[in-house]
Amino acid sequence: SCWIHGTSAAISDRIKVLRRGAFPDVMISRQNLVNCVPVAGSDLKGFDGEHGGCSGGDPRDILSWMLDNKVPDETCQTYVAKNMQCDPYHICHNCEPDRGTCFPIAAGSYTGYKVSEWGIVTGEEAMMKEIFARGPIVCSIAATSEFDNNYPSVAARHEGVFLDMDELPEEEVNHNVEIIGWGETASGVKYWIGRNSWGTYWGEGGFFRLGRGYGPDRNLRVERDCQWMVPDWEDLDELLDGKFSGDYNHGLLPTNATHSNYRPVPSHKDGMPHDGAGHHLETAR
Repeated sequence: SCWIHGTSAAISDRIKVLRRGAFPDVMISRQNLVNCVPVAGSDLKGFDGEHGGCSGGDPRDILSWMLDNKVPDETCQTYVAKNMQCDPYHICHNCEPDRGTCFPIAAGSYTGYKVSEWGIVTGEEAMMKEIFARGPIVCSIAATSEFDNNYPSVAARHEGVFLDMDELPEEEVNHNVEIIGWGETASGVKYWIGRNSWGTYWGEGGFFRLGRGYGPDRNLRVERDCQWMVPDWEDLDELLDGKFSGDYNHGLLPTNATHSNYRPVPSHKDGMPHDGAGHHLETAR
């Protein structure tokens, strides 16, 4: 389910970046994506037994689906790494441990997140501009056995950077990761900073440094196929504006209030970062 981890991490981190780290922290539900995102070319809703879910997919499928479908927060449907049905219970639910019962929270009664637009970005310069302007991106890579099983030794030979100068074919692409930034070593080895989905025991606490700018087919093809997205958190804005409040059994309910007690920064509906004067910062399209 790397396609889900990489994409959901990029979306969630972009929300954090564009909201300038404001309360509350947001992590969209990975399990909801496992349960509900259909694969391109399939009429089935969610996992179809062969494609999608924990069997793999493409970030494009998630981003296209989120144009029209809201995904709840992780607290609404926690990750269990299993393929389940896309029904109200497996989208958002709550439980009463004392009674041993669980129940669904109806659609519209939880905070949901969407994507207003998305696109493709490739190449070192365009990727750097996009990350600088709006936050992390999700990229497809050809994860080799050396990357999987021998990352520390390879990275140690290049000042902590994993370098792979083999030009790999598209057919070997098998993994998705979040690319969050870049850097350069003291001797000038350029690298991307990425988040993997294999646990904190792998790499550098779950993160990695991968060669940057050595050609699109080298370094696991990381610069060949990446996606950017503009997240939509309108539901969260309305909650923070005091228009909704929730209870244990029913979820969110209208309050008819007009307060904004929890909003420390202005909301920018266009998903674009601004400077102190309200001007848009440069973006890559």
